[in-house]
Amino acid sequence: MSLTVSTRTVAAMKLTAVRRQVAIGGVGTAWRPALDKVWD
Repeated sequence: MSLTVSTRTVAAMKLTAVRRQVAIGGVGTAWRPALDKVWD
């Protein structure tokens, strides 16, 4: 079995961004819903 690995340089681009305002103590509970928005 052989394996081929290729690399290339591409231009920088924004893939996704999510912004939320969260109280310091609520970061853990806010993280998953914010991440789920990435897949919408």
